Amino acid sequence: MLPALQEVFKSVDFSDLNDWGISAPVIDFLSPEAAWLSADWIITNPPFNLATEFLLRAYEIARKGVAFLVRINFLSGIERYNTIFRCQKPTLIAFYSERVPIIEGVWDPQSSTATDYVWLIWLKGSSPMVPVWFPPGMEEKYTKQSDMVLATPGEAARRLSVKKAMGQ
Repeated sequence: MLPALQEVFKSVDFSDLNDWGISAPVIDFLSPEAAWLSADWIITNPPFNLATEFLLRAYEIARKGVAFLVRINFLSGIERYNTIFRCQKPTLIAFYSERVPIIEGVWDPQSSTATDYVWLIWLKGSSPMVPVWFPPGMEEKYTKQSDMVLATPGEAARRLSVKKAMGQ
């Protein structure tokens, strides 16, 4: 996500709990020591098990808005409804018509997935809008040849073979 955001925004600060080889500052977003954080936008693919906490924190510190790329099942759940959606509905929900393969720490253009993802966007001061769908072919349309320097083709298959070899 980082290279694409850097193409669009004048300034992009980034951090993670892990350095995925991009020299990311290691910051625990939910830690009290990170209380100084502030940004116009918080754009992330949060860890699913902490996504609610991430959203509450992000909405608190973002001046303009929050955009989360999450598994579609984040939209359901009584606790998330009561904690988030009852009071703070997303301004925009953007669905993918095709599945987006996500692999921890890398981009593998050869991978596939059975998981559906959705963008949830909260623009402060704006009312909810009609959901939108990204039509088929978006990956092909927007992936540039220069993006391939970021790719690790075959990584998904390699990880799967390691899991099988370990009996998982």
